[in-house]
Amino acid sequence: MYETPSHIKTIFKLNLERKERTYTTEISTSITRNNKTTFNNIAEEFTITFIKTVGELYVFRKIVKKRFFLNEINFVIKKLNKVQELALKLASINDNLEFHVNKHFQLIKVGNTNEIRKKWGILRLEVLEKYPDLKKMIEDFDIQLEEKYIQKVYLEDNFLTLLFSNLFNKKLDEKIPIEENKLIANAIGTIDIPIIEKKLIIKNRNLFSKSINIKTTAELDEENKKFPLAKLNNFIGKLNTKIGSKHKLNFEYNGKYNILSEKSFVSEAELVYTFEVEGLYKKISTFNFKLEEDE
Repeated sequence: MYETPSHIKTIFKLNLERKERTYTTEISTSITRNNKTTFNNIAEEFTITFIKTVGELYVFRKIVKKRFFLNEINFVIKKLNKVQELALKLASINDNLEFHVNKHFQLIKVGNTNEIRKKWGILRLEVLEKYPDLKKMIEDFDIQLEEKYIQKVYLEDNFLTLLFSNLFNKKLDEKIPIEENKLIANAIGTIDIPIIEKKLIIKNRNLFSKSINIKTTAELDEENKKFPLAKLNNFIGKLNTKIGSKHKLNFEYNGKYNILSEKSFVSEAELVYTFEVEGLYKKISTFNFKLEEDE
Protein backbone atom coordinates (compact mmCIF):
# COMPACT_ATOMS: atom_id res chain seq x y z
CA MET A 1 0.00 0.00 0.00
CA TYR A 2 2.98 2.33 0.15
CA GLU A 3 6.16 3.00 -1.80
CA THR A 4 9.61 4.17 -0.68
CA PRO A 5 11.46 5.72 -3.61
CA SER A 6 14.52 6.30 -1.43
CA HIS A 7 15.59 5.82 2.14
CA ILE A 8 14.09 9.16 3.20
CA LYS A 9 10.92 9.46 1.11
CA THR A 10 7.61 7.65 1.59
CA ILE A 11 4.44 7.74 -0.49
CA PHE A 12 1.22 6.41 1.01
CA LYS A 13 -1.49 5.32 -1.42
CA LEU A 14 -4.97 6.26 -0.20
CA ASN A 15 -6.73 3.16 1.13
CA LEU A 16 -10.02 2.67 -0.75
CA GLU A 17 -11.19 -0.59 0.79
CA ARG A 18 -14.95 -0.54 1.33
CA LYS A 19 -14.51 -1.36 4.98
CA GLU A 20 -16.05 0.33 7.99
CA ARG A 21 -13.44 1.45 10.53
CA THR A 22 -14.30 2.53 14.06
CA TYR A 23 -12.55 5.41 15.82
CA THR A 24 -12.91 7.24 19.11
CA THR A 25 -12.09 10.90 19.57
CA GLU A 26 -11.85 13.53 22.29
CA ILE A 27 -11.99 17.27 21.69
CA SER A 28 -11.22 19.44 24.69
CA THR A 29 -10.75 23.14 25.33
CA SER A 30 -9.39 24.91 28.39
CA ILE A 31 -9.70 28.70 28.61
CA THR A 32 -8.16 30.79 31.37
CA ARG A 33 -9.25 34.43 31.50
CA ASN A 34 -9.11 36.83 34.43
CA ASN A 35 -7.69 33.99 36.56
CA LYS A 36 -10.79 31.87 35.92
CA THR A 37 -10.57 28.60 33.96
CA THR A 38 -13.37 26.89 32.06
CA PHE A 39 -13.03 23.39 30.65
CA ASN A 40 -14.98 21.55 27.97
CA ASN A 41 -14.43 17.98 26.73
CA ILE A 42 -16.62 16.10 24.28
CA ALA A 43 -16.02 12.54 23.07
CA GLU A 44 -17.33 10.53 20.13
CA GLU A 45 -17.28 7.04 18.74
CA PHE A 46 -17.63 7.12 14.98
CA THR A 47 -17.07 5.07 11.84
CA ILE A 48 -15.44 6.04 8.54
CA THR A 49 -16.23 4.11 5.35
CA PHE A 50 -15.28 4.66 1.72
CA ILE A 51 -18.51 4.39 -0.27
CA LYS A 52 -18.01 5.62 -3.84
CA THR A 53 -16.09 7.71 -6.36
CA VAL A 54 -17.53 10.91 -7.84
CA GLY A 55 -15.42 12.18 -10.71
CA GLU A 56 -11.90 12.63 -9.35
CA LEU A 57 -13.11 12.73 -5.74
CA TYR A 58 -13.69 9.95 -3.23
CA VAL A 59 -16.68 9.90 -0.90
CA PHE A 60 -16.28 8.75 2.71
CA ARG A 61 -19.19 8.42 5.12
CA LYS A 62 -18.73 9.36 8.78
CA ILE A 63 -21.37 8.04 11.17
CA VAL A 64 -21.39 8.98 14.85
CA LYS A 65 -22.39 6.06 17.09
CA LYS A 66 -22.00 7.79 20.47
CA ARG A 67 -21.39 11.34 21.65
CA PHE A 68 -21.03 12.49 25.26
CA PHE A 69 -19.35 15.02 27.55
CA LEU A 70 -16.46 14.13 29.84
CA ASN A 71 -15.30 15.89 32.99
CA GLU A 72 -11.69 16.85 33.73
CA ILE A 73 -10.84 13.33 34.92
CA ASN A 74 -12.44 11.74 31.83
CA PHE A 75 -15.60 10.44 33.49
CA VAL A 76 -18.84 10.67 31.49
CA ILE A 77 -21.04 13.55 32.66
CA LYS A 78 -24.49 12.07 33.20
CA LYS A 79 -26.28 15.19 34.45
CA LEU A 80 -25.89 17.79 31.71
CA ASN A 81 -26.40 21.51 32.11
CA LYS A 82 -28.47 23.53 29.64
CA VAL A 83 -25.50 24.43 27.42
CA GLN A 84 -24.26 20.83 27.21
CA GLU A 85 -27.73 19.47 26.54
CA LEU A 86 -28.24 21.96 23.72
CA ALA A 87 -24.78 21.29 22.28
CA LEU A 88 -25.52 17.57 21.94
CA LYS A 89 -28.85 18.30 20.28
CA LEU A 90 -27.26 20.64 17.74
CA ALA A 91 -24.38 18.23 17.09
CA SER A 92 -26.83 15.47 16.18
CA ILE A 93 -27.34 16.96 12.70
CA ASN A 94 -23.76 15.81 12.05
CA ASP A 95 -24.38 12.16 12.91
CA ASN A 96 -24.30 11.07 9.27
CA LEU A 97 -22.06 13.04 6.90
CA GLU A 98 -20.68 12.36 3.44
CA PHE A 99 -17.29 13.91 2.80
CA HIS A 100 -15.77 14.35 -0.66
CA VAL A 101 -11.97 14.20 -0.53
CA ASN A 102 -9.19 14.33 -3.12
CA LYS A 103 -6.43 11.76 -3.62
CA HIS A 104 -4.44 13.34 -0.77
CA PHE A 105 -7.35 12.72 1.67
CA GLN A 106 -7.97 16.43 1.91
CA LEU A 107 -11.54 17.55 2.54
CA ILE A 108 -13.03 19.28 -0.52
CA LYS A 109 -16.73 19.46 0.30
CA VAL A 110 -19.66 17.94 2.20
CA GLY A 111 -22.01 16.10 -0.14
CA ASN A 112 -25.24 15.69 1.84
CA THR A 113 -25.96 19.31 2.80
CA ASN A 114 -29.68 18.98 1.96
CA GLU A 115 -29.94 16.11 4.45
CA ILE A 116 -28.23 18.24 7.11
CA ARG A 117 -30.68 21.10 6.57
CA LYS A 118 -33.65 18.72 6.64
CA LYS A 119 -32.52 17.39 10.03
CA TRP A 120 -32.04 20.96 11.27
CA GLY A 121 -35.52 21.95 10.10
CA ILE A 122 -37.01 19.29 12.39
CA LEU A 123 -34.64 19.97 15.27
CA ARG A 124 -34.99 23.77 15.25
CA LEU A 125 -38.72 23.49 16.06
CA GLU A 126 -37.91 21.33 19.09
CA VAL A 127 -35.11 23.64 20.23
CA LEU A 128 -37.18 26.79 19.75
CA GLU A 129 -40.07 25.30 21.71
CA LYS A 130 -37.82 24.28 24.61
CA TYR A 131 -35.50 27.31 24.52
CA PRO A 132 -37.54 30.29 23.19
CA ASP A 133 -34.88 32.68 24.54
CA LEU A 134 -32.39 31.32 21.98
CA LYS A 135 -34.22 32.63 18.91
CA LYS A 136 -31.25 34.80 17.82
CA MET A 137 -28.82 31.87 18.07
CA ILE A 138 -31.19 29.69 16.05
CA GLU A 139 -31.47 32.36 13.35
CA ASP A 140 -27.65 32.53 13.18
CA PHE A 141 -27.59 28.75 12.77
CA ASP A 142 -30.11 29.07 9.91
CA ILE A 143 -27.71 31.40 8.10
CA GLN A 144 -24.67 29.18 8.66
CA LEU A 145 -26.50 26.24 7.07
CA GLU A 146 -27.45 28.12 3.91
CA GLU A 147 -25.78 26.59 0.84
CA LYS A 148 -23.47 29.57 0.31
CA TYR A 149 -22.07 29.29 3.87
CA ILE A 150 -22.39 25.65 4.91
CA GLN A 151 -19.28 24.38 3.13
CA LYS A 152 -17.12 26.93 4.96
CA VAL A 153 -18.45 25.67 8.30
CA TYR A 154 -17.18 22.14 7.65
CA LEU A 155 -14.05 22.91 5.63
CA GLU A 156 -12.74 25.12 8.43
CA ASP A 157 -13.74 22.81 11.28
CA ASN A 158 -10.61 22.24 13.38
CA PHE A 159 -11.27 18.55 14.04
CA LEU A 160 -12.14 17.73 10.44
CA THR A 161 -8.93 19.33 9.17
CA LEU A 162 -7.08 16.93 11.48
CA LEU A 163 -9.15 13.89 10.51
CA PHE A 164 -8.76 14.51 6.77
CA SER A 165 -5.00 14.57 7.01
CA ASN A 166 -3.91 15.55 3.46
CA LEU A 167 -1.02 13.07 3.76
CA PHE A 168 -1.57 10.59 0.94
CA ASN A 169 -0.06 10.35 -2.55
CA LYS A 170 2.62 12.83 -1.52
CA LYS A 171 6.35 12.48 -1.06
CA LEU A 172 6.93 12.66 2.68
CA ASP A 173 10.47 13.33 3.80
CA GLU A 174 12.54 13.00 6.99
CA LYS A 175 14.33 16.28 6.29
CA ILE A 176 12.11 18.54 4.19
CA PRO A 177 8.65 19.22 5.67
CA ILE A 178 5.46 19.59 3.65
CA GLU A 179 3.98 23.03 4.27
CA GLU A 180 0.27 23.83 4.19
CA ASN A 181 -1.59 27.09 4.77
CA LYS A 182 -4.41 26.48 7.23
CA LEU A 183 -6.87 28.43 9.33
CA ILE A 184 -7.60 27.82 13.01
CA ALA A 185 -11.25 28.67 13.53
CA ASN A 186 -12.17 30.41 16.80
CA ALA A 187 -8.50 30.40 17.79
CA ILE A 188 -8.97 33.22 20.30
CA GLY A 189 -12.57 33.96 21.19
CA THR A 190 -14.33 33.92 17.81
CA ILE A 191 -11.25 35.14 15.93
CA ASP A 192 -9.89 32.90 13.15
CA ILE A 193 -6.10 32.89 12.76
CA PRO A 194 -4.13 31.71 9.69
CA ILE A 195 -1.10 29.47 10.25
CA ILE A 196 1.54 27.63 8.24
CA GLU A 197 1.57 23.95 9.20
CA LYS A 198 4.57 21.68 8.60
CA LYS A 199 4.50 17.87 8.40
CA LEU A 200 7.63 15.74 8.66
CA ILE A 201 8.30 12.00 8.92
CA ILE A 202 9.96 11.00 12.19
CA LYS A 203 12.51 8.22 11.77
CA ASN A 204 11.23 5.04 13.38
CA ARG A 205 13.98 3.25 15.29
CA ASN A 206 11.78 0.20 15.92
CA LEU A 207 12.45 -2.05 12.92
CA PHE A 208 9.42 -4.23 13.72
CA SER A 209 6.90 -1.40 13.95
CA LYS A 210 4.05 -1.42 11.42
CA SER A 211 3.41 2.30 11.79
CA ILE A 212 5.17 5.40 10.52
CA ASN A 213 5.06 8.59 12.55
CA ILE A 214 4.40 12.05 11.12
CA LYS A 215 5.17 15.11 13.24
CA THR A 216 3.24 18.37 12.77
CA THR A 217 4.31 21.83 13.86
CA ALA A 218 3.12 25.30 12.84
CA GLU A 219 3.82 29.00 13.01
CA LEU A 220 1.56 32.02 12.78
CA ASP A 221 1.10 33.28 9.23
CA GLU A 222 1.56 36.93 10.13
CA GLU A 223 2.27 37.93 6.51
CA ASN A 224 -1.14 36.65 5.44
CA LYS A 225 -3.48 39.47 4.36
CA LYS A 226 -6.19 37.84 6.46
CA PHE A 227 -4.12 37.88 9.66
CA PRO A 228 -6.56 39.60 12.11
CA LEU A 229 -4.18 42.03 13.84
CA ALA A 230 -6.84 44.68 14.50
CA LYS A 231 -9.27 42.11 15.92
CA LEU A 232 -6.57 40.66 18.17
CA ASN A 233 -5.60 44.10 19.49
CA ASN A 234 -9.27 44.83 20.18
CA PHE A 235 -9.69 41.47 21.97
CA ILE A 236 -6.58 42.00 24.12
CA GLY A 237 -7.71 45.54 24.91
CA LYS A 238 -10.84 44.13 26.54
CA LEU A 239 -8.80 42.01 28.95
CA ASN A 240 -7.42 43.35 32.22
CA THR A 241 -4.84 45.52 30.47
CA LYS A 242 -3.39 48.88 31.40
CA ILE A 243 -3.49 51.77 28.94
CA GLY A 244 -0.40 51.73 26.76
CA SER A 245 0.75 48.29 27.86
CA LYS A 246 2.07 45.79 25.31
CA HIS A 247 1.38 42.07 25.37
CA LYS A 248 2.95 39.32 23.29
CA LEU A 249 0.87 36.59 21.70
CA ASN A 250 2.49 33.20 22.31
CA PHE A 251 1.60 30.28 20.05
CA GLU A 252 2.50 26.59 20.37
CA TYR A 253 1.39 23.83 18.01
CA ASN A 254 2.36 20.17 18.24
CA GLY A 255 0.78 17.12 16.67
CA LYS A 256 1.41 13.66 15.34
CA TYR A 257 -0.06 11.07 12.99
CA ASN A 258 0.58 7.33 13.11
CA ILE A 259 0.05 5.66 9.74
CA LEU A 260 -0.23 1.89 9.44
CA SER A 261 2.24 1.33 6.62
CA GLU A 262 0.77 -1.98 5.44
CA LYS A 263 -2.83 -0.72 5.41
CA SER A 264 -2.04 2.87 4.44
CA PHE A 265 -4.46 4.72 6.69
CA VAL A 266 -4.14 6.75 9.89
CA SER A 267 -4.49 4.66 13.04
CA GLU A 268 -4.00 7.48 15.53
CA ALA A 269 -3.56 11.25 15.60
CA GLU A 270 -3.21 13.99 18.18
CA LEU A 271 -2.98 17.78 18.05
CA VAL A 272 -2.50 20.29 20.86
CA TYR A 273 -2.19 24.01 20.31
CA THR A 274 -2.06 26.95 22.69
CA PHE A 275 -2.71 30.67 22.27
CA GLU A 276 -1.56 32.76 25.20
CA VAL A 277 -1.50 36.45 26.06
CA GLU A 278 0.87 36.30 29.02
CA GLY A 279 -0.87 36.78 32.33
CA LEU A 280 -4.21 37.63 30.72
CA TYR A 281 -5.54 34.83 28.54
CA LYS A 282 -4.69 31.25 27.66
CA LYS A 283 -6.59 28.81 25.45
CA ILE A 284 -5.45 25.19 25.08
CA SER A 285 -7.19 23.08 22.43
CA THR A 286 -6.66 19.31 22.22
CA PHE A 287 -7.88 16.96 19.48
CA ASN A 288 -7.25 13.26 19.04
CA PHE A 289 -8.65 10.19 17.36
CA LYS A 290 -7.70 6.53 17.55
CA LEU A 291 -8.59 3.38 15.66
CA GLU A 292 -10.49 1.05 18.01
CA GLU A 293 -10.72 -2.13 15.99
CA ASP A 294 -8.06 -4.84 15.71
CA GLU A 295 -6.43 -4.71 12.30
